[in-house]
Amino acid sequence: MEYAAFCITLVAVVYSLVLTEPGMLLGGLYQRLQNWTLTKYNQYPEQVFWLKPLISCALCVAGQWCFWGYLIIYHRSYNVFEHLYFTALGIFLAALLRKLYLWTKI
Repeated sequence: MEYAAFCITLVAVVYSLVLTEPGMLLGGLYQRLQNWTLTKYNQYPEQVFWLKPLISCALCVAGQWCFWGYLIIYHRSYNVFEHLYFTALGIFLAALLRKLYLWTKI
């Protein structure tokens, strides 16, 4: 179960941190979403509640992916405490991976 949480978290962190940088695969999409939220809602992207779990916050993306990933992977033997553990582990690992990524980027 921990290996699945790590794999999901690793993909989520790469998706939300690395691939959304300018010049990367999803950099244009991220920039368009930021511009769209600024023009549509007249708010900065950090103020729009649905943008964080979608693409802009690595911990939020990892938490969402782990939450739904547990339901998909372990739906036959569901346990609410394991579900909470899986999601919390994903968020914790995302925080560690984010710190590691930012530390190596200096």
